[in-house]
Amino acid sequence: MRRLALLAALALASCRGSTTVLDVDWWARFPPLPYRVVLAGGAVMSETDAAEPETPAVDPAEGKLLLAKTFVVGDREPLPFADLCATLRAGRAASDLLVLGEDDFATRAATAEASARGLDLDPQVGRAEAMGADILLVLEGVDESPIIVTGTTGSWPIATVVWLLVGLGGLVPETRFESRATLRASLRDVHTGRRLALLSVQADPMDLSLFQRAGFFKILTHIIIPPPLVGSDGDVVGPRVREEVARQLGLKLLARLKSQDLLENLRAGLDFRLELKELQGRVLQVEVSCPQEVQTVLVEVDGKLFEGEGLERFRQAFFRSKRSDPRLALFRYQAALDGLPDGALVRVLVETLAGDRVSSTLRVGRP
Repeated sequence: MRRLALLAALALASCRGSTTVLDVDWWARFPPLPYRVVLAGGAVMSETDAAEPETPAVDPAEGKLLLAKTFVVGDREPLPFADLCATLRAGRAASDLLVLGEDDFATRAATAEASARGLDLDPQVGRAEAMGADILLVLEGVDESPIIVTGTTGSWPIATVVWLLVGLGGLVPETRFESRATLRASLRDVHTGRRLALLSVQADPMDLSLFQRAGFFKILTHIIIPPPLVGSDGDVVGPRVREEVARQLGLKLLARLKSQDLLENLRAGLDFRLELKELQGRVLQVEVSCPQEVQTVLVEVDGKLFEGEGLERFRQAFFRSKRSDPRLALFRYQAALDGLPDGALVRVLVETLAGDRVSSTLRVGRP
């Protein structure tokens, strides 16, 4: 029994409560958004949220207040822009991820606030379009939240048994904490400036053991008191929860960007539907459904206009493939583009006779 109890304690000692966000390498295995995305704005906080808070009211049914804030007082950008950018790049959030040259915090904050208010972002959209982007991703800010103790977890009996048998119950995560700090973002079409999707993510509740949530003197008391009955120290829990919340918010944003539902919403919000599909042999299938006839098709490979026999064959096949769908009042086109180099970043821009434009970007061959 003692050996079993020790094994249980060691197995649970590293638990942090959340298993839904996983890690960046896991998300990197899934296909990226088929767009070149430009990142702007920032995970900034209002001056009111960043200031010293008043003690918030907490519904007893939701838990017990531990700390009035998740993030450090006065920190206007609790999730550094560079860290979020690194997470999205490492997780392959998009076929290509660029950043507007906004090193100045005030500029990022102004962009985030304007986007959150639903205002036009003509300068940023114009710059993103000039960079050859398809989508503008704007980080619109972070909403602060208190840290709540929501109670003990289902592991508390194990913690108590391990404490009784081998005195290591303090290793078992038996108390659950929750922060509802929220990261907000939006996606815009660079050709129209229209907001296509609003994103909002929160961290999962997390479980901490006594050794992770209490200071030295409270840890000493667990010699005679079962760990689930020992209180938590805010100055110990705060940094742990803050770090985990920041990690989870970045990964949850990555997960949302890679969801199939979001991709379908983006395609539905654009002026018409453009899909790129990679076939065997580094061949790119281009499919278009639009309410007006197509006027122009441009292809860029690694940032340069694609030229040659392959492009001419593609264009001829594309325009010959035109089919009218009277039932849906759509024109459909389909053609394959070959002769692409391995690992090429291919961007296709389609413009209709009405002047509507949609673009998409995909990397073919090796990732």
